[in-house]
Amino acid sequence: MRPDLSHMFFANDLVIFSKTDLKHVEVLKEILNKFCNISSHWVNVWKAIMFFSRGVKDNLKDNLSSLLGYQKVHNLGTCLGIPLFHDRITYFTLRFVVDQVHSELNNWDVKQLSMAGRITLVQSVLSIPNYFMQSIHILKGVCD
Repeated sequence: MRPDLSHMFFANDLVIFSKTDLKHVEVLKEILNKFCNISSHWVNVWKAIMFFSRGVKDNLKDNLSSLLGYQKVHNLGTCLGIPLFHDRITYFTLRFVVDQVHSELNNWDVKQLSMAGRITLVQSVLSIPNYFMQSIHILKGVCD
């Protein structure tokens, strides 16, 4: 049986996707060990994490994460400042973009700004949602 493994490289991170069973994780461990032995590059177990999709039983999560020696997490965190979502995106999950825009606006004293300063402010504020819209579809409700 050839297990299905897929991967994605981003910056200096590697994300590996696999079925959640002992056979697939054993094959993954074997592949990683061979890679490490051949290349002399080692997986940093302090940084390596495992994220499981919904429906995976807790005891299976514990067994698989301990087999690899990686920490299991409930949230993938962020990459380059953008949250890695694994649930449905809602208004509340994107609220941080609105908060960043408000924070940027509150840091400036608009009345004291020249026309060039106001243009700089507008460019700065508009760049915040533009950055996130490169990888996340921002809901219309967030924009309202």
